Amino acid sequence: MGRKKTNPVSHLFFTFHKERNESTCTVEGCIKPILKGNHSNNLETHIRSFHPNEYKILQAVKNEHDVQNKQAGSLSKKRQQNIDTDLFPSKVLKCGPLDSMINISKKKLYVTIDKFKVLEACTEMVTVNGRPLSIFHDSGFKKILDPLTAAIGEGFTVNSHNIKKHIFSASNKIISEITDDVKNGLISLKIDCVKRHNRSIMGVNIQYVKDGSVYLATLAMKEVDEQHTADNLKKLLLDVLQKYNMTKEQIYTITCDNASNMVKLARIMNDECDAINEIETCNVNENDSDCDIEFEYGNGEGTPLSTDDIESELFNDRFENNALHVYVIDNTNKAVEDFQAFVIDAIEPKSITSCIRCSVHSLQLCVLSGLKSAPITTCIAEARKVVKKLRTPKYASWLKRKNLKYAVIDIETRWNSLYNMLYRLLELKEFCKLHEETNTDLRLKDCEWDSIQSVVLRTITYHVNALNPAKTATLALQKQDLNLGDFYGIWFKAIHGLTKNGSILAKTIKIGMEKEMKIKYLKNSTFLAAIFVDPRYQCLLTPDQQNLAINRLVDTWETLNLLKQKNPELISFNSSLDAAVLVEVEKNSDNTEDPFEDFLSSQSILSQSSTASNPSQTISTILNDFKNVQRISYTAKVMKYWETQKEIHPELYELACVLLAIPATQVSVERSFSGLKFIVSDLRASLDEELLEAIMIIRCNEQFKKSC
Repeated sequence: MGRKKTNPVSHLFFTFHKERNESTCTVEGCIKPILKGNHSNNLETHIRSFHPNEYKILQAVKNEHDVQNKQAGSLSKKRQQNIDTDLFPSKVLKCGPLDSMINISKKKLYVTIDKFKVLEACTEMVTVNGRPLSIFHDSGFKKILDPLTAAIGEGFTVNSHNIKKHIFSASNKIISEITDDVKNGLISLKIDCVKRHNRSIMGVNIQYVKDGSVYLATLAMKEVDEQHTADNLKKLLLDVLQKYNMTKEQIYTITCDNASNMVKLARIMNDECDAINEIETCNVNENDSDCDIEFEYGNGEGTPLSTDDIESELFNDRFENNALHVYVIDNTNKAVEDFQAFVIDAIEPKSITSCIRCSVHSLQLCVLSGLKSAPITTCIAEARKVVKKLRTPKYASWLKRKNLKYAVIDIETRWNSLYNMLYRLLELKEFCKLHEETNTDLRLKDCEWDSIQSVVLRTITYHVNALNPAKTATLALQKQDLNLGDFYGIWFKAIHGLTKNGSILAKTIKIGMEKEMKIKYLKNSTFLAAIFVDPRYQCLLTPDQQNLAINRLVDTWETLNLLKQKNPELISFNSSLDAAVLVEVEKNSDNTEDPFEDFLSSQSILSQSSTASNPSQTISTILNDFKNVQRISYTAKVMKYWETQKEIHPELYELACVLLAIPATQVSVERSFSGLKFIVSDLRASLDEELLEAIMIIRCNEQFKKSC
């Protein structure tokens, strides 16, 4: 149970709707009656800002309640003393004239703690709370730690050196656990770069499915000492993969922003093996051609023939026979090399890495492009002039005395801040119109004021409503476990909202979003494959797009099988898990009236009948049978759906685990970068590169901390 509310503001001036989690202000004429939640401080701030008369009434009621509570507290204290005196008359202490001035405290305190808890707490101070290692040498902190270490004994001490060792040890345990989780499996990465205190850092996150849940982990925070080219970033990424015993063939997707170096990085990850094979082939061909020249044009002593000798040999039958013999040998060698290459390709998995553009970044580009349209550009420029004047000290102090909110200026590269600026200006509309006659600073030229009044004040609500679907989509896309199917639904929902709005700005943003989806996503076979295995949105794919998705899924299945051959234990482990899930599915399938269970039963019969000897034909048949699957609600959790399909379609389930682990955004990397300001601070700007990475691995991988 929560604590009892003592602030009467919710009872006096608000009505709380529990189903919507909204509070409605009951004061007549309120310009912003709807507030999110029922927190007393937020409600009181609203009354203080918009209703000064009601705020005085609230203060009077609160003061009256405080007096009543004090009186009730003193009475209860006296009653308790009387009860103690009646029950224990022998224990009544005599009170002297100086007793109220003397505080009696215990000489010793007994706490339950061991050295492992002390080390864990000190590590948390450095990794999570961002405290420097030098804190363990501070005199004040030593006065707290020394009694604890002395009581533990066994020569146990706490200093910066052993805490640093413990940090590296905890980091290595997390690395080892992640390595075991992703061994010989396909993974999806998120990559981005940031600059903090003149230090360039590349963040690498990984996302994968384990036991029916999506796991997100931070692999590294590598410092980039060179230029941020795709080749240099690729070298750093390969070093990170080597640290976790992963190969580049395991990288299924790389989610990044629209920066050219990041997009190129995802592309050249597939080119490494091809480039090496081309170099080796060229070297072999060059050596063969040199040998052929020596054989054809060399005499018995090993010296090149003269021009006359060559001309005479051209008409010699013996030379023709030799040339034919060499040609046969060359063809034989080429056939052997082709066969060897075919065998190697069949045994070794191919790199199938693809690039996924960050959906949040793509949405920002669409909105910024829409805001550059002519009608809204003039509106924003005029609104920004008024806001800058309202932010001057004169008007800022005036707004504060009136209990009004401070004017907000936008950041041009972040359209969300533009939304907040326009919304706040709409709240200050009454103040601007009320004081434009008496304050010359707010009096603009007639044409400027008419422009603001007609374009900003009259249509600002119109434009704010136009940006609302994009803002809602931005907030929805910031969820941590978002997959490509979720992103597809959020994107289409935003387009639907923009279509319903119908303003010029909404139409411009809608056109940009449709173009972005068509160019960057619907032409990406990996994205289409992710939508294909999502029964919520598969119906939106065209037949050609479904065929592209099936081809990509077949390649993915072949790579999975080749990776499994490197780790036979993985197959037996998965089969045991399947058996456990089968028991759970059978327990939950008793309700025959559930139409969803009937659908699962029909699909189970279909999957059992599709068998073939050739693995590629088998998976192709299963994927084609999965076309036009019955659509489920877009609010359903697709991962839970596939857990129910695990035994019915084991191959599709395994593919779905790969596709549903593909991140639609790189928001988690940005969140990790936000934590850097607590680690690479002004007092720790020269933190060692390896120690920084170990700290960030512990800080960002909370789900693995229990094993440390």
